[in-house]
Amino acid sequence: MILVTILALVAPWLRIPVPTCMVLGGLLISLLPGLPVVQLPPDLVFLVFLPPLLYSAAWTLPWHQFKRNLRPILLLAIGLVLATAIGVAVTMKWIVPEMSWAIAFALGGILGPPDAVAATSVTRGLGVPSRTLIILEGESLVNDATGLVIFRLGIAAALTGSFAMIDAVQLFLLAVLGGVAIGYALGFVVSWCHRLLDEKTIETVLTLLTPYAAYLLAEFVHVSGVLATVTAGIYLSRRQLDHFSPAMRLQAMGVWQTLEFILNGLAFVLIGLQLPTILKQLSVNSYLIVTVSATVAVYLTVVVVRFFWVFPAAWLPRALSSRLRERDPMPPLASLVLIGWCGMRGVVSLAAALSIPEKGSDGLPFPFRDMLIAITFGVVLGTLVIQGISLSTVVRWLGLGFREQPPEEEEAHVQLELVAAAISYLESRVDLNAEHPEVLRRVRDHFERQGELALSQLAMMHMSKDEALAMSRPSRELYLGAVRAQRRLLHRLRDSNRIESQQWQNLVSVLDLEETRCRVALGVIHKRDS
Repeated sequence: MILVTILALVAPWLRIPVPTCMVLGGLLISLLPGLPVVQLPPDLVFLVFLPPLLYSAAWTLPWHQFKRNLRPILLLAIGLVLATAIGVAVTMKWIVPEMSWAIAFALGGILGPPDAVAATSVTRGLGVPSRTLIILEGESLVNDATGLVIFRLGIAAALTGSFAMIDAVQLFLLAVLGGVAIGYALGFVVSWCHRLLDEKTIETVLTLLTPYAAYLLAEFVHVSGVLATVTAGIYLSRRQLDHFSPAMRLQAMGVWQTLEFILNGLAFVLIGLQLPTILKQLSVNSYLIVTVSATVAVYLTVVVVRFFWVFPAAWLPRALSSRLRERDPMPPLASLVLIGWCGMRGVVSLAAALSIPEKGSDGLPFPFRDMLIAITFGVVLGTLVIQGISLSTVVRWLGLGFREQPPEEEEAHVQLELVAAAISYLESRVDLNAEHPEVLRRVRDHFERQGELALSQLAMMHMSKDEALAMSRPSRELYLGAVRAQRRLLHRLRDSNRIESQQWQNLVSVLDLEETRCRVALGVIHKRDS
């Protein structure tokens, strides 16, 4: 965790994505002499890391935009994963003819789906268009089900020597439909529990338990734990305004942001720390050159197949349907190029490779197991480093990172709309105006002051830098100084036993929220800017 924290601080300075920095950091640390070998148990990834990270990503995914883009998402999550698996299998069979088709397809299932954690982490903060982000995130959330089904079918065929297409289709449909059904049912139950509870700490703990419950329950009945977790996350996210209190949402947000940072960091550092284990396994085999050649070939296959799929998948449905062309014109070429380049693999692929059984049904070592793990490691490392480092450059080159308005200005305009909605509601309360005009005036004054603060923020954004600094200095001193004076008084009241500890904590939280709101409005985000 110390390493994760240091690398998270170093990554912006190096101008590379945090996941890539953490993988490279783990890789460099693993080369230190005398370092104990760090194993990555597959169950650790599938049980401890995967459910909360999937749940968190699903929670922030806008359902209406996800549903609106379901066609391109499914074309990538099902069609592209299957096409990639076929491409990887053909490549492996060409380079290693003695490898069976079942094992080659198992590797295709491992490397077919891009990683959800990598997709959201690497593209975050690059100014990528919202629709492109929704497609990438949606694809990465649901494609693991396709890849893992292909992987399990390949391993089962390699162990038994038999394969039936009908059984494969049935298994896939059962995994998908069963996972969605369990996620929906569990989401309904958990939503009902949240509605009954009114204790923010207990509710926050319940949000931590929900993804594990969805995943374990689905895996217990042999359906997709990934889709169950994602479905539960989307279902509960859509109902959070009805069943979650504002105080609970604030607390849960802080807990989840910390948890997501720790799990993301550990997952990517653990990828890099696997290098000694991979090298040790390869050193006892005689196919080092073949493995390196296959890794390069499979990496190129994964990248090329994605590009060759993205463009026809966008053009062909519109060529066949005039209604679709009118409703949803062909997306810009730049967006398709970016989607084609965003195919980072991650810890789930490596965990799947490490879960390959060590021995076959005949008691002998599983054929090519070490080679499959090494190739997976190489492709994961290649996509995270090559695509990860180059992604910001590609976004700038394609002109996709441009925004007509900076994020702060967009937020200020939305804040004005929120104030207008509040005032419009107050004006509609004719009954209250007749009975309690003074109450209505005070509430209206409160929201009008919020609007004045947002207008002040917009005005400073359109000033020159020197003018903005001159205006912002006294604003910062007045706003933040006043809040600090209140906080100092609170401390004195607590030290003199005039207020109890719980009252002190509640009032400190109120002041923290007020100071945070002022900081955002004045553009004072970091402590060093105060």
